This record gives sequence, C-alpha cells and structure tokens, in this order.
Amino acid sequence: PNFLIIFFGFYGVFEADIFAVRQSIAIAIGVLSYLSIINRRFIHFGVFIAVGTLFHWTILGFIPAYFIYNYPNNFKKIIIATFGILFLYFIKIQDLIFTFILRYVAGVDANSAIGAKIQFYSQNSDSVDKLSVLGILIRTILIIYFAFLLTKSKKDKFLNGLINIYVLGFFIYIILGSTFIVFVRLSWYYSFVEVILLAYSLKFFKLKHEKFAVYLVISLYFGLRITQNITAQAYLK
Repeated sequence: PNFLIIFFGFYGVFEADIFAVRQSIAIAIGVLSYLSIINRRFIHFGVFIAVGTLFHWTILGFIPAYFIYNYPNNFKKIIIATFGILFLYFIKIQDLIFTFILRYVAGVDANSAIGAKIQFYSQNSDSVDKLSVLGILIRTILIIYFAFLLTKSKKDKFLNGLINIYVLGFFIYIILGSTFIVFVRLSWYYSFVEVILLAYSLKFFKLKHEKFAVYLVISLYFGLRITQNITAQAYLK
C-alpha cells in the first residue's frame, strides 16, 4: 500500500507538471541518488549528480541535500527554521537576492547562458506567475505534520534526514522561487521527499480508522495535485 501511495504521489506531483524532458531525466537521476544520501555514499552520489548535469544543470542545486541529511533535528528546531524562512519571505529578503543576482551574476557576464536567462526572466517578470500562497501554506502544514511525527520517533534517522531535505527544499522554493519563478525548478529535486514522507507517515498510525483517515487525506491531496497539473492551475504549486 505504501508503494501505491508513493506512485500516486509521484504522478500527482510530477507526471503532468514537468514540461522539460531534459529536466525530467535529471530529476529522475536526482531521485535515484536518494539511496546514496541515505547510505552515506558520497562518491556514488557525486556520480549521480555528474550524470544529471549532462541533462540539466539544475541538479547541482541538489548537492546540499547530502550534507544536510545527517543534521540532528527536533520539533522545536524544525518549527523555528520553518517560520524563520517565512519571516525572511515576508520581510522580502528575496528582493536583496534579486538585486545581488542582477548586479553580480547577470551584470558580470550577461552574455553567458545563465546570465542571458537571468536577464530574460528579470525583463519578463511581469508575465511570470508568482508563488501560490496556498502552495506555501500547504508546505508549511506538511512540515509541521512531519515534525510532529518526529516527536513520536526521535531516533528515526531516516525520518529526520528526509525532513531536513524537505525543509531545505522549502527554503529554496520560497526564497529563491519568489526571486525568479524559474528557480522553483531547483526545489523540484527536493519535492519528491514529500511523497516519501507522506507514505512513510502511515507507519505511525496503528489503529485502522486512523490509518484510513490518513490514507484518505493523502489520496485527496494527491488527487488535487493531479487535477491542478492537468488543468494547469497553480493553486498548490
């Protein structure tokens, strides 16, 4: 059953949403590298990243996941980190990042491929969708939910590590994604952790009615993701 939840979630989060074939392949390679992160095989992880760059450079943004995985976390730290990220977002720290990128990246080498893309997105920012408030809210709720599960199993290194990766992905999504919407692509390598965590969370519910309720909520959520991807709506992104 947990495998079916993961498969359903992967379809809902990615299948109808990723338009670039090259990055789809790079994300698949990034997901394969999860085992290297969990088993602490840095060379293997590096090989996955190197191969992924042959398809899309954004996989380089997934490198920090290896180093954050083993960070010892708890409910309090996770909540502080999450609301700290939201605080930075609301005081518009992303505007400083925007200025930094334009001045020191695009300005230095505007003729490079990356510089040209940054110039393009900055000049066409009015035509680019902004981050969904509901999408931010849902990610925040999920982080709180995962942090609550960690209180039930404080020595669960697997849960702890995946939460670390998910929170880092949240930071990339909300801070960099609100600078240039295209940077949301960097968070996609972290997004699949959400699916694994939701499936893994089922083990913490022993009573049948509790497990059924969790199954139902997760299924409805992934169903909404599929719907919004097919209809090209951005309310959960």
